Amino acid sequence: MNLLLIATIFLLSISTSFGFRQASTDSLMARWHLVENGTLKMSDSLKARLLLDIGIAVSYDTPDSAFSYYDKALELSQNFKSLTGDILNMKGYANYILGNYDLALIFFVDALEIHQSLANDIGISKSLNSISLIYETQKNYGQALQFQWRSVIHSLRSGDKNRLISNYFNLSIIHDHAGNYDSAIFYITKSLDLSLENKNHHMYSMALNRRGEVYLHKGNYSEAEKSYRGVLDSENYKDSWEDCFAYAGLAKVYQRQGQYNKSIEYGLTSLAIAREMNSKWEIAQGAMVLYENYKAKKDFSSALQMHELYKQYNDSLFNERKEKEINYLHLRQNELEKAQLTKENAFNKAIIKQNYLWILFFAVLGITLMVWGIVLNKNNKQKQLLNKQLLRKNESIAERNQMIEKQNLTLNELNESKNQLLSIIGHDMRGPINNIKAILEIIRRGGLCEEDQKKVFDDLYRTTNAVSDTMNNMLSWASSQLNGIQIQSSRIQISEVVDNLKEFYNQSANEKEIVLIHHRNEDVYAWFDVDHLKTALRNILSNAIKFTSRKGKITISYQEEQGFVKLVIADTGIGIAKDSINDVFKFRGRSKSIGTNNEKGTGIGLMLSKEFIESNGGQIEVASEFGVGTEFILTLPVADRITNVMNSVSA
Repeated sequence: MNLLLIATIFLLSISTSFGFRQASTDSLMARWHLVENGTLKMSDSLKARLLLDIGIAVSYDTPDSAFSYYDKALELSQNFKSLTGDILNMKGYANYILGNYDLALIFFVDALEIHQSLANDIGISKSLNSISLIYETQKNYGQALQFQWRSVIHSLRSGDKNRLISNYFNLSIIHDHAGNYDSAIFYITKSLDLSLENKNHHMYSMALNRRGEVYLHKGNYSEAEKSYRGVLDSENYKDSWEDCFAYAGLAKVYQRQGQYNKSIEYGLTSLAIAREMNSKWEIAQGAMVLYENYKAKKDFSSALQMHELYKQYNDSLFNERKEKEINYLHLRQNELEKAQLTKENAFNKAIIKQNYLWILFFAVLGITLMVWGIVLNKNNKQKQLLNKQLLRKNESIAERNQMIEKQNLTLNELNESKNQLLSIIGHDMRGPINNIKAILEIIRRGGLCEEDQKKVFDDLYRTTNAVSDTMNNMLSWASSQLNGIQIQSSRIQISEVVDNLKEFYNQSANEKEIVLIHHRNEDVYAWFDVDHLKTALRNILSNAIKFTSRKGKITISYQEEQGFVKLVIADTGIGIAKDSINDVFKFRGRSKSIGTNNEKGTGIGLMLSKEFIESNGGQIEVASEFGVGTEFILTLPVADRITNVMNSVSA
């Protein structure tokens, strides 16, 4: 990875308003220890900002270690959208520094969506700036410039000079790599001037390195050397990245002028710093410069040593690229499968809509024919009682008009519910599929390492799981509306049904460190439709996991009481407000409740569960205390009692 691009990312982090400027890493860590041991009290938002500042500080020398602080900050920033967007941007920067461009782009795009929803010009500018750099790494300079100028517009709107410093700096990078050296010098000069004006010493040091790089490419070695030495001689700002880059730049300047001893001296210094930072790209490039110097001096032993070091790290980078290409092929196949699924879903929606129209048509037609038949029949039989017949006829028509109006109202309510459901389903499927497409587009340009691949596939698993649950509920509801609820009761062992569902939801629970407790009782049997019971329990258990915080507990217990099975699912989640508990089994459009990990629902699951439970002769109740937890109580017919009744009827 080019160290200059890494420095660019740090420019972006410095130019944010996170509260971090010149505070040392040690002082930030000391404050966090005081928070952890309870000496210093802070709100969740301030804790998240402190963790973010620590992540920024440690990323200058050890970017890998920043991730744990960013993840903790994200857990605390759930209710603060702007702060969440800032953290996602910094997590993207850390991945960018390490060369994980595909993962970096995911975080940048997520941050951009959040800041756009808040009309936050500074956040939008940072995200667009970062996306521009991703395109620059792919040598797509046209797209890179387009996103960078969009970032400039939002920087100007915000009035943040540090954002403009970052924009001019990165415009210089793009023009330099595209070979437009005069434009690169123009924009880096603007960045230097603004840095001095705003006393942004870190940015000034980075811009000097960038200017040295452009002059090196132009062959103006005296100006290049002057810029690099300006970085090393600076008393206002120092860090490992900038020093490593400056020493490497001086090594290249002296090498191109044939001063190999000086080039070797600076090259060895740069290589030592790169090794401390474990930057594979910088180690490989430093080794190549030293190899060329030793070769020119005919010191073949040292040249061989440097060439082997270069090959070792260059091969490592090559293998990483190949692994990403393989991952991309797998994800590309998944993308095609998702596209086919989308087409099938669209076709099924069209069929369902058409069926509803036919039902409505035949219902109206049948009612009309029935009224007409009754009227004709009465006219033929009771001509002599015309006045009385007319009165009865009018009464009959009024009654039937009222019935038609009532049925039309019911059909309109069903149609409105159907429209809302289809809208929700379309949105809930479009979002995950677009996310998958975005991931595949990223990997098309590079791919994922094995560790990152597991994280991405875990995300894809959760996404498809949510889509599957939504589709199952929607299809069950549609079937019940078209065909009525078809019941096929049988003798069910409750412990077996719960075991299967518990195994299915173990992964979702484990991700939130939720403990699923099953008090097994193999002697309890219910007389019930097994598919209806599974659907109801699946919706209740899914909701319990959704609204239970990390390290919570969900308990499933059941026993026979007075000829019925009492089945209880209790969680330690966020609970239900008193003014909402009466509506949990009613469909009011998309549910406004958000899970502890921002999970969303369609609002149909519990309504469907209630219909299935009551259609099988059971009952469902809910008890909840806000902030403490929720308890769903299902009362089901006992299998043995039902069996005895059926046997006595047969006898």
